[in-house]
Amino acid sequence: MSRSLERYGYKKSPSQTPDEFVHVIHDGALRGRVAEFTRCYKRARFGNSSEDACALPELFEEIKQNPVSRS
Repeated sequence: MSRSLERYGYKKSPSQTPDEFVHVIHDGALRGRVAEFTRCYKRARFGNSSEDACALPELFEEIKQNPVSRS
């Protein structure tokens, strides 16, 4: 996901947590999708939530297809 966001000019620094990175995304719609992806990833990875793991591919596609506004 981080590599896909680089296409839109959002590069996560190694020192940023995923939640800190979400807050630097200016586009509100994209920020919301990335925040949801991050929440699902953490629940899937650390909470063993198979439901959240199943949601990740669809969320990732939404992020990849996002038309970013540069306002």
